[in-house]
Amino acid sequence: MEPARFTIVNIGCLSMNKFWGETERVRQASATCTLLEGSGRRLLVDPSPHPDQLAVSLFNTTGLLPEAIDSIYVTHHHGDHRYGLGLFSHAKWLMAVDALAEWRERAPEDAATISRFVPAENQLPDGITLYSAPGHTHCLHALSMVSVWGKLIVAGDAVMTPEFLAEEQGYHNSVDFGVASETIRRIKADADVIVPGHGNIILNRRHARG
Repeated sequence: MEPARFTIVNIGCLSMNKFWGETERVRQASATCTLLEGSGRRLLVDPSPHPDQLAVSLFNTTGLLPEAIDSIYVTHHHGDHRYGLGLFSHAKWLMAVDALAEWRERAPEDAATISRFVPAENQLPDGITLYSAPGHTHCLHALSMVSVWGKLIVAGDAVMTPEFLAEEQGYHNSVDFGVASETIRRIKADADVIVPGHGNIILNRRHARG
């Protein structure tokens, strides 16, 4: 099986980053959005930008129009990871079954949106698998696959930025900071390349640390 292809469609940012000395919100948060292509399918992960912006970013980074995307995957229920869902009403919306249950419990007012989702188990392109990554939320699921650079984990907010990875810390709104740190350490041990929730790709060089 050929390695899956991936393209960063939107490089996310945090509303505030404590490692930059920020103690209050200074910008509009945006999550990193990634296109994964494998087995003839196109899966867009965490469609964060609002529809107009996301349509432009998708075309500028991939040459694709929204209708070329057949599936959407959302790592967890936080709103900044799904602003652009409406652009893909034609596509299948996917989320891990446990993450869907957590969303229903935490935000029952989102029932209409939640009802559009299908459990991601057995629905992902060949070679792309769910990767349990709790801590930021209880049931966040990243995605794992083999890329041309080695094992790639699209981490969502299990890893916020390179700084949070290096310090093995969860973001201020994590539901369990101890579990978040354990998850980061596991990702660091498993991944050659990491797509964080709010930044550009990270080359992890796990083998070089030996």
